[in-house]
Amino acid sequence: MIPRPRSRCLILLLVLLVVEGFYLLYTPPYKNPDELSHLQAVRFYLSEKRLPDPYRERPKIQQDKHPPYTYVTGALLLSLGEGWFRGTESSIRLPGPHEVELRPGKVSENSGIPDGALYLLRAFMALHWLLFGWALLSLLDLCFEGRPRFAWGLALATATIPQAAMSGAALTPDTPLTAFCAGAFYFMVRGALGLGKAGRAGLAAGSFLALALLAKSAAVHLLPVLALASWMRGRRKGGGEGFRFLLWALVVPLLLSSWWYLRNQILFGDPFQMRAQVETYTHSVRRSPWTLVFFEVFFEDTFRSFFGFWERESFLARPFYLLVAGWVGTAASGLLLLFRRAPRSEAPPTSLAALPHSLCAFFVLFGLTLLGNLTVHSPQGRYLFPVLPALAVAGGLGWTIALRLRRDSKLWLVLPFLWITYGLLSFDALFLDRYAPKRSHAYGSGEVLYYEDCGSPGLHPHRVQGMDVPDGSQLGRRIPWRTVDGHAEAVVYRFPIPEGWRRDLQVRVVYFNADPRLPYLAESEGRFRYPAARMRADGRLLHEEIELTSTPETYVFPIPADLLEDGSLELRIEKAKGPAVIVAELWIERAFLRFEGRGKVWNRTGRSLEALVLWKKDGLVGSAVLEVPARGSAPLDLGIPGDAELRLLPHLLSPWVSTQAESYPAGGSRWYGDRTAEGIYFLRGRGVVARLPVPPGKLLGLRPFVRRKDPGGGWVWEEMDFSGSGAGVPLELRARADTQESFDVCRWVGGWR
Repeated sequence: MIPRPRSRCLILLLVLLVVEGFYLLYTPPYKNPDELSHLQAVRFYLSEKRLPDPYRERPKIQQDKHPPYTYVTGALLLSLGEGWFRGTESSIRLPGPHEVELRPGKVSENSGIPDGALYLLRAFMALHWLLFGWALLSLLDLCFEGRPRFAWGLALATATIPQAAMSGAALTPDTPLTAFCAGAFYFMVRGALGLGKAGRAGLAAGSFLALALLAKSAAVHLLPVLALASWMRGRRKGGGEGFRFLLWALVVPLLLSSWWYLRNQILFGDPFQMRAQVETYTHSVRRSPWTLVFFEVFFEDTFRSFFGFWERESFLARPFYLLVAGWVGTAASGLLLLFRRAPRSEAPPTSLAALPHSLCAFFVLFGLTLLGNLTVHSPQGRYLFPVLPALAVAGGLGWTIALRLRRDSKLWLVLPFLWITYGLLSFDALFLDRYAPKRSHAYGSGEVLYYEDCGSPGLHPHRVQGMDVPDGSQLGRRIPWRTVDGHAEAVVYRFPIPEGWRRDLQVRVVYFNADPRLPYLAESEGRFRYPAARMRADGRLLHEEIELTSTPETYVFPIPADLLEDGSLELRIEKAKGPAVIVAELWIERAFLRFEGRGKVWNRTGRSLEALVLWKKDGLVGSAVLEVPARGSAPLDLGIPGDAELRLLPHLLSPWVSTQAESYPAGGSRWYGDRTAEGIYFLRGRGVVARLPVPPGKLLGLRPFVRRKDPGGGWVWEEMDFSGSGAGVPLELRARADTQESFDVCRWVGGWR
């Protein structure tokens, strides 16, 4: 049973509402394309009550080239809603694998408005995406009459293309532009087919066209489509009908939107402000775009960002693009088959009549986009979203012919949901991973001052020294710990620390060797070791050398408060061994554990944590591993004298000094153990199976731990009884002669510095 048209439309809008709600809430503030600069324009219209001048404003309004619809409506909404959120202290933690917390009252230093006001503006934009869904479904129902399941599935799949759906809930003129273009295109196709009265159809098409022209100048691509629709209506119903349709369609744009383009022509000599853009953004202008590399990059990046997310680092997996390219090629081959009479006779007649309008819209906008890139190179697929309805019609017709789709299968109701699931999972893995720590790593309370996805200097301005080390074999499949910083001597980051953050801070770091094959170090004994790094905060050593393996490793180190008194923090990750140093992720955040009073420890996190507590009194050092209950419980009383000097570390997660040792079998042959072990080496054998070098310097309170395979098949940490023969001699881990246990990594944990 097929639901009635109204029911199908309602179901589609409900699904889109859920999807857009997800992107609206989970996309971190100002992480949509140009969202901050669009908000700058909104605030300018709100405060100045006039149009910006591209030559006069200081600071320059970056989006002054766009018509005012998005900014005027946004300013009106902001004037009503900004005060709703100021002073609000509440926060909402969203479900999912990442630490995403909404703080409506938080005011960004860059924007000056509460985050809640931004979410309100995003919600207003999302309403336009629902309008887009309605217009798209109406168009496809018209073009594929008698195939309601196919039309519904195609509409939902088109409206939930990952980048398109994400932009649908973003503060950007692209969203109303796409919605209004979809409405205008639908009524232009209706007019071309001779449906409805000429005046009413033309007025509807012209109203949407006028709104589109007020949203963004890319809407001019519809003018040739309007001319084509008028001509085709004239052929169907007489020249007078076509002329009346064209006249009524032009009345509203001439009255409502022509003033913007006339103003630009009079003031700047160009209706689209391109001349002003070139003169005010000379650094962005391409000098010699007519090269093969330019066109290769333009076509590739436009195609990939059309389906994937807007950042180059967030492109979707390469197999996905191969699959999409196959579907696009199938649709194109189906359209080519229309040159033959037999396939044309099988095509849905309304979609066949709408095809010239679809091709006209696509090629005109694509040509305009290419011309714009010849001046300012910015190959982004979202610039083609206004022709999504045209592409849906052309693609649906091509697939119908190429695949000989004669039945309206129920499969079309299922496939879009698989597509939506893939898009949301990709957003989670490729986008949220860049801006929100995973709950599995984010033990803290979510109070993150800075997060650095190392290897993305354009997104994070705190890097002082380092260079990107891309994983070339994984282009299009990058995730944060696969984009790393590297340097021959040291990677350096420098952070300003606000006054309210200068106590109880910690640094959390992920080390990852992007290429586990290189480089190894051969020591004099012939043993191989990974490259190693150490970290300093303002010159003070936070940890001794840690080996960098092909498995991402997370460590946490407290930052001494006296280092932050001058309001800055320099982190230096320096090479200890090997030809270079590499680092993947950094967090500057509130410490997970802190002392409350003397001898009591309090847990900020939502889970219990083991803590290694060190104390020193009268030259004597003691240590204990304690379970600190989760946030909400009373502080844990350590039973330590109140005048003792204390150190506190999350147990094992945060080795103050760490060295990882590899296999060292006594018999001269090398045993490899379980394949699930960390890195590339693991320990198994008899007698001496590992040697753990004693760290240099006077380091009191160190405890040796090893990761071993337990009977249940998992890896567990346990404190081991190492033995050594004196200062400077590595401690040796011995396994019993009657067993072949698998050992993995040995570490020093703790340390009084």
